[in-house]
Order: sequence, then C-alpha cells, then structure tokens
Amino acid sequence: MKKSGSEKRISDFFASLEEPRFTVVSPLDVTKIYKYCEINGISFYYSLCYLAVKALNSIEEFHYKIQTNGVFTVDELVPSFTDLRKGTTDFYICILPIKKNETMLQYAKRAKDYSQSSTEFMNNAENSLIQEMVYISCLPWIDFSSVVEAKKTDRNDSIVHLTWGKYVEENGKLILHCEIQVNHRLVDGLHVGLFFNRF
Repeated sequence: MKKSGSEKRISDFFASLEEPRFTVVSPLDVTKIYKYCEINGISFYYSLCYLAVKALNSIEEFHYKIQTNGVFTVDELVPSFTDLRKGTTDFYICILPIKKNETMLQYAKRAKDYSQSSTEFMNNAENSLIQEMVYISCLPWIDFSSVVEAKKTDRNDSIVHLTWGKYVEENGKLILHCEIQVNHRLVDGLHVGLFFNRF
C-alpha cells in the first residue's frame, strides 16, 4: 500500500523511537450490552470480544501492518482472546475468526463451545493468522485506570492489544475501563477515538 508523503513522514518519525507503541485507557458505559447478554444468556466477555473487533474492522488504519519490506493491509482482524480453564488458574488462548454475517449472539455461543473444547494453550495451526490477530485479555477481578503489558521491543509490532477489567457501578450505570495499545507508526489518536466511539 502506498502512503501519502505526510503519512510517510509521520510513520518515519515514530519509527525512530525506541518504543513507537502507545496506550490509551478509556471508560465505557456497558449497561445496555450487559443487560442484553443477561437476557439472552450469552457471555458478556465473548460479546465484548465480538464488538471490539467489529469496531476495529470498521476503521481502515487498524488493518495496516508493518513488515521489513513496507506496509501492507489485512482483510479482516481476528479475535485472539484469553480464557480460563474451569476449576483451574491456567489460562489459554482462543483464536476464533468472526464469520461473514455472523451476529454477536451467534459468535458468543460459538466462542463458548470453542473455548470449552480447547485442550491446548494455543492451537499452533492458527499461528498463520498472527498478523490478523487482535490480542484480547480481561482482568474481571479488578477495575483499573492504567495497564503496562508484558512485551518485547519491536518497532514493527502492529498487533492491536486490548485489555479490560471489572465493570463497576457508577450512578446507576455499569462502567468498564478498556485499554488499547497500538503502533503510532500506523495509528493516531484520532483512530483510537473512533474505535472507542464505535465500540
């Protein structure tokens, strides 16, 4: 993909930094979606995974990826979410693409079945989707206003990271803090703002 002169200058500026990725945490009002999930008997977590990735997929800049020979785009971003094994403290990773025209209700039910049948930490057969993945983690035990993730320094890392915590009640609303980490060589604050508004 050819980028404009202005976009290239911005990308080159942030490429010179030791850590070009940045993180934003924002509160979300999840009152309605929580009630919807409760009424329909589906997972709040899997539903948020679906909605978050649908929001990201609607914004072109989140499809940009960096390789040594330049910038390219991927067609669809894929949820890669952590989950816990029932009755243990061991977590594992589920990589489950959203099907074309799949509703949130359908995805949440399929994600539950997929997660419950998972037997490996991560299915290596799905590593081919690495560039398309959106890394999603949840800390449902605590509310937070900042997150520092475990990571390796890689200026080319263009995988979007999402983390959210425990929702809390404030003035009759359920508020959930959500963190997004992106590469500033590809994504600006405008695009992060668009994501939160659509999410």
